[in-house]
Amino acid sequence: MVISVPGEFYIFETDIPPTRDELAIFFQDLGENDILEVYITSPDNEKIQNYHVNQVMLKHNLEFTDLTLRLSIDTFEMAARTYPYNVPLPVIDQNGNCVNIIKKIKTYYDHYYHYEGGLDLTLLNKYDSIVLKGLNEYSTVLYKTALPQWSGSEVILIGEEWADYMEMLPVLPNLNVSIAAQTDELPASKNRLTIIEGYQQNEDLSRYKKGILYYDEVMTLTFMFSYVIHPGIRNPDTKFFLIDGFFKIEGIFGIWLKVFTAARYAASKGYIPIFKIVSSDANIYSDYECDDIWNKFFLQPYGIYNIQVKNYIQERAARFLPYPERTLGVLLRGTDYVKTHLPGHASHASPEMVINKISEIEKEWDFDYIYLSTEDANICQKMKEHYGDRITFTDQERYTVREGQFLVDLHQNKEPGKGFRLGAEYLCSIDLLSNCNNLITSGPCGALGEAVRRNNGRYKHVFTF
Repeated sequence: MVISVPGEFYIFETDIPPTRDELAIFFQDLGENDILEVYITSPDNEKIQNYHVNQVMLKHNLEFTDLTLRLSIDTFEMAARTYPYNVPLPVIDQNGNCVNIIKKIKTYYDHYYHYEGGLDLTLLNKYDSIVLKGLNEYSTVLYKTALPQWSGSEVILIGEEWADYMEMLPVLPNLNVSIAAQTDELPASKNRLTIIEGYQQNEDLSRYKKGILYYDEVMTLTFMFSYVIHPGIRNPDTKFFLIDGFFKIEGIFGIWLKVFTAARYAASKGYIPIFKIVSSDANIYSDYECDDIWNKFFLQPYGIYNIQVKNYIQERAARFLPYPERTLGVLLRGTDYVKTHLPGHASHASPEMVINKISEIEKEWDFDYIYLSTEDANICQKMKEHYGDRITFTDQERYTVREGQFLVDLHQNKEPGKGFRLGAEYLCSIDLLSNCNNLITSGPCGALGEAVRRNNGRYKHVFTF
């Protein structure tokens, strides 16, 4: 996604090209989005060359080049197609003035500009008023393609940057379009959708109830049926919905929650969802480029374990959970879930807090043994020292991470079969957890939801910190 960013644009005219050291000194007190245009002239003041410099180029020793983007209806599309991530770009109008600085950043949604299918306006048509907060790639796409077909009446554009683009955008004769500096300037409206920049967090429904959605969410729901391919003739009357995604730090159940949200929506529209997640090379479950990290674990189309995963679990069930009907399941998250706490993720209880809770309920709940599910080596050792032979856990590999470090950072070296092993270990750990007769967890997470789902109401007691 290409967004507008705050920054300054400087021009330096000279007949002697500055050195990198001189440019580094100039930039040492400037912001990450500031841009310097170096305008080199001959002794008689004729232009010889011009190029742009920013902190990204200096930091990574990149070649200086002309980064100019001309102000047009396709400015953001050109930036999305041709420029790398995180490089600030100057937008220049017909008079040679820099009217905006934009930058391409990574988001969950990636827009394709050529598509055969139509738009799905089910979401947008629920609202009479739409606020597009921020001038960016997706707000301009919605303005150009979705709003001309929208059934509402009022469009409010937030950000002074919009003013320079209005002559480039299509006229919307049936809509009342206005520009405001901030959302707090807006009059109240009962039926308004406000679309903002940002990332979906591990959160409740309060934002949705207030009519606030992220651009990624709106673009996905509006364009998810737009990209149509015709791969063959075997199923001419069947509409398949192919699901892929870029997942880097997510675990299996984090991925599960996201893709099944899309799958359920597609199914409600008459499509058969198909999963082929081949765009997550950085994920720990991927062994090589374009490795399918879904089908190595699940059968199509509804996420049932395949035979390899079932065999992996069956080989360990009797060994690590011999008495499920007499065992308390304990889920204790650690590693990057605790050490590198992401915004919107729940805080989790410490091992000491969980131990105290077990002591508190031990006489009331019916169990003799404890089964521990954790990926954290230190937590596992601490619980083993406290409970001795009474506690069991699988033979999965466990880890320790530093503050700010992610589990994915420990798995940068790809090896054949490693991705399946890591995923199967996790699936097995949670599957055994779901077969215990009681459950205590250190806090909410995707694994908790999956354990409860697979348990299907058989837990006698469940406690979550």
